[in-house]
Amino acid sequence: MAEEISRCAARIGKEESAVKKKRLWFKGLSYVVLALLLMGAITLAGCNQRNVPARGQAQELAIALGEKEVISLDPFDPHGSSSSWYIQPMLFETLVFDTLKSTEPMLAERWEVSSDGKKWTFYLRQGVKFHDGSFLTAEAVKFSIERSLANKVSGLGARKPPVPITRVEAADERTVVVHLDKPYGPFLSEIGSVRIVSPASYQGDKFIRPVGTGPWVVASFNPQEMVFTPFEDYWRGKPKLSKVAIKCIPDPQARVMALESGEVDVIGVDMQGVEPAAAKSLAASGKYQVISLHQAYLVALYFNPRAELLKDIRVRQAINYALNRGEMVAKLLEGYGVPAKGPVGFDTSIPWTNPRIEGYPYDPEKAKALLKDAGFEGDAPLKLAYEGYRAYHKTLAELIQAQLGAVGIKVELNSYESGAFTQMLQAGQYDLALIPPYGKREEDPYPYLGMFFFSQGRYKVMGSAEFDRLFMAQLFTADQKEREKLYWALQEEIMKNCPAAFLFHPDRITVLKKDIQGWESHYGFNSLTTLWKVSRGE
Repeated sequence: MAEEISRCAARIGKEESAVKKKRLWFKGLSYVVLALLLMGAITLAGCNQRNVPARGQAQELAIALGEKEVISLDPFDPHGSSSSWYIQPMLFETLVFDTLKSTEPMLAERWEVSSDGKKWTFYLRQGVKFHDGSFLTAEAVKFSIERSLANKVSGLGARKPPVPITRVEAADERTVVVHLDKPYGPFLSEIGSVRIVSPASYQGDKFIRPVGTGPWVVASFNPQEMVFTPFEDYWRGKPKLSKVAIKCIPDPQARVMALESGEVDVIGVDMQGVEPAAAKSLAASGKYQVISLHQAYLVALYFNPRAELLKDIRVRQAINYALNRGEMVAKLLEGYGVPAKGPVGFDTSIPWTNPRIEGYPYDPEKAKALLKDAGFEGDAPLKLAYEGYRAYHKTLAELIQAQLGAVGIKVELNSYESGAFTQMLQAGQYDLALIPPYGKREEDPYPYLGMFFFSQGRYKVMGSAEFDRLFMAQLFTADQKEREKLYWALQEEIMKNCPAAFLFHPDRITVLKKDIQGWESHYGFNSLTTLWKVSRGE
């Protein structure tokens, strides 16, 4: 094109007539302009081809996880962390999928239980493949259940009292039979926690690679960032995205900045979530989708049953009346949440919730009267412990300090790092403790109730023989209607003993870019379970 321009200019220069020169100069100039315009059009077309995705072009997604790192992808690693639990549904699936409200088929297309409740038979889907191309078999399921039973830290083997499984049998290629020595009420919920892996994932006892049936395979992995690509033979259909990157960004403000800068496309897929104030600001910008999901997870202020100042139940009740839960939801959560009434759900839309429990209304005058009746002088402060790296826990602790101070209860705030916080809790070295959002995260609430209120649980914030009796009774009752009655009685026993102040149920807030389609929010650690349905719009 440049040579053509030069030839035009040369021809113009050779004309002898001034008039002709002038006329041809304009004519030549128009040739030059036309040539330049053509060159510019070609250049712009090239730029557009590089920067605008063509129809059908591969789609990618980057997701921020609010954790420091992912230690291991082994679903049975006793030393793994909760951060990996969010990743596992991308790689591994379960026999059944345990939602907040029901148990649904997954790798097992159906199941049945014997009349005595001691034999469960699962029939596997046909044609389901592992990532290495081998087919899902009953032997692989047997291997996975037995490996979970051997995990005494976070698997089935860690339950107290123990899950009463005596034997797992691969009856044929697609039939698994689990034998119990007694009926076990939450069995389906428990079996729904076991990730099914191929034995090829291990070399002896050593985990060498994640081989599951999930919709994604690992392309690269390091503790702070990992990349996944679609599993071509996924039984529900190949995922729509071509690549998913998971980045660990523990600082909440840094996660928001990563979203705004385009480093990531989604934030708020785990319990670290999105701070409510940031969610409100992002929603107001109109640039993002903000999805909030009510959940049974709850934030509570737990009382140390051995703390001298809290031994009188009237003091514990006074604390409950002094706390303004509505103010917490409005100010701290910006409305993204629901005030708590008791230890399970905020209303009967959450299964197993006792509708007779009304909770504690905000009544500071009643709180003062109870403190006076208890002879509480308020000279020594109550020590409130919380995890310092959780940003809103500090703000919540300060709000609790102010609300209790208004009725004459002094509170001293103590911040801990995560590991030290857990050790302090288990040693009972606190008066009041703000523990990270916990509660009913599966269809069955027994893991939470057992961990906190059962005498053999981890935290033991309540010592009640009646609770223990009811708890054991519901565990080993197969009739779910009878279990519901026992669960209602359990909740009433908890409220009667007043071992905690149940504060609120924070929403799970997820913020994503406008062009992301097909996103589904889930409870607990299942937020990425249906990522295979997600695509990017034009």
